[in-house]
Amino acid sequence: MASGESSRGASLREALVREARAMIEGEGFAAFNLRALTQRLGVTQPAVYRHFESRDALLAAVMAAGFADFDAAAVGAAGDEEPYGRLHRLGVGYVRFGAANPGWFRLTFGRRGALASVAEALQGGLQGQLLTLCALARVVPPDHPDYGPSYRAWWGLVHGLTFLTIEGVFTLVDSDAARIDAAERAIATHLDGVRARWGEAGPPASHTFAELFARLAPR
Repeated sequence: MASGESSRGASLREALVREARAMIEGEGFAAFNLRALTQRLGVTQPAVYRHFESRDALLAAVMAAGFADFDAAAVGAAGDEEPYGRLHRLGVGYVRFGAANPGWFRLTFGRRGALASVAEALQGGLQGQLLTLCALARVVPPDHPDYGPSYRAWWGLVHGLTFLTIEGVFTLVDSDAARIDAAERAIATHLDGVRARWGEAGPPASHTFAELFARLAPR
């Protein structure tokens, strides 16, 4: 393929992912279809299949693109090195990203077929996850049996709060800003409990990401 054709192909692939993501945000992934996508871009369906073998393959690319943005947002939210503050900022950043990208969040985490892609991305060493694992390792010793459960409690909390926020189901909360504020307060309350259990943070752990990740396995 000539360089010009290659460049046009890459541009079309990027446009397909970008437009598909915009459609999913606007209409939800259940309503997403390739015919509407090609009409919006003015291309044929065979042009789509030159880049993606199926609708699911395109959705996987949308998930991957969202994960890259999700990771960048986590890094931007992490702040300084104080572990409790970092865990709080990472949690709030998680909720805020989900609230700003509800279509992507539902697509990525709300269907069984996406779980393998999510697990693969997490095991790939996302920078945001690394920041979380390292911050937690300064609070809960990585060799302690409660390290994995503590990570799951933190992730389960912020992930569940994100769904509550984007679905608008917080009791007695009636605006997006108030829902995010409620989520932030819940994260702070959880971390107050963690601090009461484990005390002040220790020095940085010397473990690698792979070692920290391995310690998430149930014991």
